Amino acid sequence: MTGDTRADRPPLTRRRLSKDERDTLDEKIGARVREAGFDPVRPRDGGAAPLPKNRWIFPSVAYSRGGKYAAQFKAAFNDVATANFRLVTLRFGDAKPAHGELEAHIKKVSEAANNVVRYLVRQKIAQPQLSAIHIRYDDVSGRLDPHLHGVWEISPELTSRVEDLLRKHFSGVWIDMEPVRKPSSVAFYVCTGVVDHPAVAHWPLAAIDEIWLLPGRLHFIRPAGAFAEWIRTHRATVAVRNAPIGSADATRSGFAAPSVSEHVSGHSSSLAGVSGAPPTANSKSASAPSSTSSASSAAQEDHRQGAEAAATRTVLPAQTTAAGFNKILALLMQLAATQKPD
Repeated sequence: MTGDTRADRPPLTRRRLSKDERDTLDEKIGARVREAGFDPVRPRDGGAAPLPKNRWIFPSVAYSRGGKYAAQFKAAFNDVATANFRLVTLRFGDAKPAHGELEAHIKKVSEAANNVVRYLVRQKIAQPQLSAIHIRYDDVSGRLDPHLHGVWEISPELTSRVEDLLRKHFSGVWIDMEPVRKPSSVAFYVCTGVVDHPAVAHWPLAAIDEIWLLPGRLHFIRPAGAFAEWIRTHRATVAVRNAPIGSADATRSGFAAPSVSEHVSGHSSSLAGVSGAPPTANSKSASAPSSTSSASSAAQEDHRQGAEAAATRTVLPAQTTAAGFNKILALLMQLAATQKPD
């Protein structure tokens, strides 16, 4: 039935906890987790007081995550019409999962919900924006009771049709006729309420054990639609904004700029005829040799041409020095002076 008239609808009222209340509950729940045989804390950097592990069962964790989602939800729909945003509640089945079956139960109903939601979206009759699985302990049956709260976009004329389709797959369906007035507040309520923290401290150890052993890959919060797209875009924008300076250029070119020792111009140019760049037709290195003995000129020309050819192929070794070139040149000139003229 649409609205709030069904008595078996999971409760929608939950008082917001103060910081002191959250800290106190963290300690109480931590003590219960230890009783169940688990270590509930992780060290804080710097050796200060330990923090609760990354578990929704702790109010400090839930409020931190829920606050972030609520802020994102508010930013995503700040300038968007939300007149058709409605609080939706789904109960997964009359039979609550037995001990040890909670994970399988959540996976099963999640698959069913995904199939139904895909159809609703494809038919353009509903669009979930944010959903969360809540888990409560049922004192009557002695079992955990999972259900879903969500903020879905549904126009008034399609509400009954959406409800009829959902009832084919869920034992309890409630869609509020009144639209959500404060989306960020409802998002905070939905995201922080994965468990009822004041009640957890009094749960039997078997229930705490089952919650604690749920794998981390189970996601209790499910962004969708425009909200999921906003999160993806925001993350991409932040990643680009925080990229190291110069990293984009290095990635485009595939290599970093060469060091000074890799530049040809970094080597000595004191020897005539050896330049840092390949010679051109108009360069001085391409002109006729100076007037010295014929053997000396020929030796210089051969060396110059060889050096120029090498410069066009590879970079000269960094350890080669001007003194080495001059020593070789002096020996060649001395040899040419001892030669008899033709």
